[in-house]
Amino acid sequence: MRKRGGYPVTNAPFIRNMGQVCFSTKQAFYVDKAYDRENLAVLISGKVDYWNPNEECEEADIKQYKESTFFGYNPELEDQRMNFLYFELRPPLIIDIQEKEQTVAIGKLFIHFHPSGYVGLHLAVSFKDNLLKNSENILQLIKETRPGRKGNKWTWKSKLGVWTLQELVKIVCKEVSNSMYEDGTVLHVDDRAWSSSVSVVSSEDIEDIKEEMFLDTPVVLKMNSTIGVDVVKEQMLASRQGHLFHYNPLRNRQSVLHSFWRLVHIHEFVLLKNRIYEDYYKKIRQNSSRLTEVNLRKKEQLVHLASAYDPKIKSFLMELDRIIQGAEPFYRAAYSILGKGLRLDERRDKLTAALKEWEEELHRANEIERFEKLSQFRMVIEGDIYINHGQVAAMGRHSVSIGNEFTLSSGPCKAEEWKSEYLSLLQEVIKVLDGRSKSIYANWPDVVERFRSIVQAGEQGNEDALKQAVGDWRDWVQDIYKDERRNYADCIDSITKSSGLKKLLNLHKKVKF
Repeated sequence: MRKRGGYPVTNAPFIRNMGQVCFSTKQAFYVDKAYDRENLAVLISGKVDYWNPNEECEEADIKQYKESTFFGYNPELEDQRMNFLYFELRPPLIIDIQEKEQTVAIGKLFIHFHPSGYVGLHLAVSFKDNLLKNSENILQLIKETRPGRKGNKWTWKSKLGVWTLQELVKIVCKEVSNSMYEDGTVLHVDDRAWSSSVSVVSSEDIEDIKEEMFLDTPVVLKMNSTIGVDVVKEQMLASRQGHLFHYNPLRNRQSVLHSFWRLVHIHEFVLLKNRIYEDYYKKIRQNSSRLTEVNLRKKEQLVHLASAYDPKIKSFLMELDRIIQGAEPFYRAAYSILGKGLRLDERRDKLTAALKEWEEELHRANEIERFEKLSQFRMVIEGDIYINHGQVAAMGRHSVSIGNEFTLSSGPCKAEEWKSEYLSLLQEVIKVLDGRSKSIYANWPDVVERFRSIVQAGEQGNEDALKQAVGDWRDWVQDIYKDERRNYADCIDSITKSSGLKKLLNLHKKVKF
């Protein structure tokens, strides 16, 4: 390797006529500080100078990075393809979007290569400033960025030529196929699966945009946001056509951009999961139909068909569930809204029904072992349901919600608001810990009593008592041994999966153990 400016020239994979494919830590959207993203690269590579392909590079002490958590990444997974991480085309394809040879917008086409085998196309488009104030222009943008729509008028100019959007997508898929596969495999994009993410900053109700964008009634997440001294209303809407985030103009540009890109990441996660459910449903239906046709007469065929179940798929879907369960409450709520809008629950129901049919066929054949494995797998899928509640992280870390109504503020939670999240979570912790043998867990009774003091103060609505109880706990936990403190953090995480509760109790990752 020839070095250039201190960095080696990499041998990263290359997509013909488009550019290199590499791993970018920018996909770590939910870290507090940008430089913390570097820890993700160190964790994955195991090297301090992770950019250097030289095998003699210094290995990183992974233990010191274990406290760094990243959405979609689990370093303990035996099969790392199950992580929600991806390689991507860098830089993205830059597009000049024109109408009647006049530039109306600038686009960037990102290509995400998931290790699980899926390829995602992510088209980001921004209007020229002089066109942003007209809702008709925004509606036109939404329509023109759907490749399968007839009557599109815009042309898309890039280094690949000047094409319609549908033609451009076909060329991109062809280039990716030719670069990745030697057996002639051709990638195809389902135009019906194209989903839009739209960010609108306006003090108006933008009802015309909402009505035109969504063909069916969207699922709505309402938010009351405190910005300075003002309380303003904001909304997130989702349907099969995509999602729309309606921001108030009092919010600064950086806040809007950061929030929107984080939501787009959740949107991609839901789309990936939706596609996995659909593909596995088709596979299950195919196996079940073939098994029925054989009519259980030829044992050797039965064994072959029944063994089509791959236990890795169960592990994969369980890991996808774990990813969203460990997210901040606001993003779990966003996942739920996007999932309902994109009909993820319908996909889930179809898949579980198909699995049940296959189970019945196996049961008739007395294939009890495979029947039990498939039954367990179906239970995993049926458990993928999340309720919208919790401390909101995206637009204010101290915000509290009930149902689909979110109250966003910059100050601490009021005592009466605790019932929506932390009181119930602490009660769950108490229920588990209080049942443990005191001869084995001698240190837990004191923990339970301190948690009960916090719950009691919250239930009584006594804000001063609540602050005092939380303060006493924090002072106490800071003085104990670090191994004991880590034990408490791991225990609460295993029971509640609430990073917000760990932060409240001063047991989160930023506390130095």
